[in-house]
Amino acid sequence: MTNRFVEKETRLARPTTRFNPKARGGTPYTRQASKKSNKCDQFNEMALAPDEFALDILQFFFSERLKPNELNSELREMAATCIWEAVKASKSMDMVPRPTINPTFTWLVKEAVQIAIRRSQNKCIYEAVRVTLARNFRSAYEIAKFSGTQSIQWSDPLTNTHSTSNKGVALIKSFEGFRTNLYDDPAGHCTIGYGHLVHRNNCNGTESDEFQAGITETRATALLKSKLASFENTVNSKVTVTLNQQQFDALVSFANNVGSGAFSKSTLLKKLNNNDYVAVLSELNRWVKGGGRTLPGLLIRRNAEGILFRDGTYPGDTSTDQSLYGTLSQEDDNIDSMDIDEYDDDPRNQGLTQSLSVPSFCAKNAAATASSAHFSLNEFDCRDGTVVPTDLRGHVQTLMNQLEVLRTELGNKSITVTSGYRTVTYNTKIGGAVKSRHLCAQASDIKVPNCSPKKVADTIERLISTGKMLQGGLGRYSTFTHYDIRGTRARWGSN
Repeated sequence: MTNRFVEKETRLARPTTRFNPKARGGTPYTRQASKKSNKCDQFNEMALAPDEFALDILQFFFSERLKPNELNSELREMAATCIWEAVKASKSMDMVPRPTINPTFTWLVKEAVQIAIRRSQNKCIYEAVRVTLARNFRSAYEIAKFSGTQSIQWSDPLTNTHSTSNKGVALIKSFEGFRTNLYDDPAGHCTIGYGHLVHRNNCNGTESDEFQAGITETRATALLKSKLASFENTVNSKVTVTLNQQQFDALVSFANNVGSGAFSKSTLLKKLNNNDYVAVLSELNRWVKGGGRTLPGLLIRRNAEGILFRDGTYPGDTSTDQSLYGTLSQEDDNIDSMDIDEYDDDPRNQGLTQSLSVPSFCAKNAAATASSAHFSLNEFDCRDGTVVPTDLRGHVQTLMNQLEVLRTELGNKSITVTSGYRTVTYNTKIGGAVKSRHLCAQASDIKVPNCSPKKVADTIERLISTGKMLQGGLGRYSTFTHYDIRGTRARWGSN
């Protein structure tokens, strides 16, 4: 049956003269060339520009080299679909990183995916199925050439864009443990909720009224999620290979435990970015010490993270009592284990005070700390892990006071700060305005559950007009609301 398809395709295929085989290190995608050489086409295992790769894939399946200006959104997505169907039909799932949900063009053009696909092609893995797939998709391909849009936007092909799933948050909660009242952690620092650091050193009665009265589990979860945002950014930006949701959750849990700096410098990350997924398991096994000794709690945590990364199984997902520890590495006693205390890059845990230069356009407003009934200082820290400089904490206190007014007006609904203070480096990285009020710790991007950004913005506008909130900048976005205390009126966006 397969030979009949090949012969039929040979009669229909028309050789292309527009393809330069020297540019790709292979021969044109024609059935004639394949039949004569009795070999599959060979390619350099290197990532290409997104559209270049899409054109190669389409030619691979449909024996026609399209011009760049003929490529449209429908064809780009078709390229991804064809490859994914070929991967599944050829049972090469282990070779090509899986898409998070469905195969998309964004997934297709990731560097790790491209390289894995090239290796599969060089091993002739898709030769037995590509003619059949071309026949199945031929009609859709011909229609797609005359439909779709020429322009397309996709995220950075080398960057993941995950956020921690509910199951991932639950996993981290299980490690941290919930405490409704203030307590001193093993290192002697004042803590509450799910390991939320209130301040360095023992609790001393100077904590906010909210914390002294104790917090609910819902509030503790909000604080945890705010903290996790910085680790999500670290994993998304540092990992350059494709991750599924379970792998991402495992790495966020790991980064949350060892710190962003340690994660970014780890051998684990280097090996993973070299497409060595298996090595992650043994590398996790190295991070089981604290204070110079192996800690049972870290053994359990690395065990769970390893199972999640390898098998995609969250604790409680299966009745199988599977112990991964001891199988992550066969070296055991020879492992050069890492002590997480030596690599903890949280400035507060190191007893460091950030000494950052304040932009010249920002007025200084120094304060030792900032807190209110429902907000704590670290909720406003930069998402790269940098704490708010002492010279700007007075602004944070003022901002907290304004948000307390808003919270009351909204019926005491919790407010999540998704972005507060930003360093110049981080602000530049995410494309923030050159003179953003975030650089002065005078701005907050906020979300309110079960309350649309439009309603939040309208409420702020009304409170400003009645003198209950300070005048400032109000930005309306589709998923969040920006409010700052610059002192002069500024409005932008619409929702």
